Amino acid sequence: MRSEAPTLLPIFRSQNQMQILGHVLLNPDSEYTLTDIASSLGIALSTVSDEVRRLAESSLFETRSIGRARVVRANRANPATGHLAKLLETTVGVPAVIAQEFADLSDVDDVVLFGSWAARNAGKPGPPPADIDVMVVGPKSTRVPAYRCAQRAQERLGIPVNVTVRSPASWHSAAHDPMLSDVRANPYLVVRGSDSVDTPAGQ
Repeated sequence: MRSEAPTLLPIFRSQNQMQILGHVLLNPDSEYTLTDIASSLGIALSTVSDEVRRLAESSLFETRSIGRARVVRANRANPATGHLAKLLETTVGVPAVIAQEFADLSDVDDVVLFGSWAARNAGKPGPPPADIDVMVVGPKSTRVPAYRCAQRAQERLGIPVNVTVRSPASWHSAAHDPMLSDVRANPYLVVRGSDSVDTPAGQ
């Protein structure tokens, strides 16, 4: 069954198509079997096969056979590939960029995406995200280096990246902080760490 158009980036035909494009185009040096893609994205193998065939026919993907397996990679010769990859980086690629740019923070329990981007990513309707909201769970001393990480991420994504720092005690007992209670009540995505509080409904 065809999935609905993605709320995060509705110009694509379906959520499945967007995820498959992002998985392959944002890793242009890698090759994947169709089974790899299906397993990584949680999409039915038959759906992956159909989408890959269409994208190969459009010259966005290259495919070849290794034994009985069919492998796929980004078609770098297509001039549209780089532009499409950049568009995908600023949408489905946001978690990877944030994880990479915040990776050098020490003494941090969690790095969490929340706000409008997380809502669109979870399928909640609304306008395209105007910025990226990031929660860093760690000591107050993390604040300044976290701002530096946000600046690097902002330069890569071309969209403002806002950082909020909260202590582990506050994050894991969010009922005592109205702002965190609101974050917990809506979709959010942990890109670093292991969040120990139950994920809110709707995610």
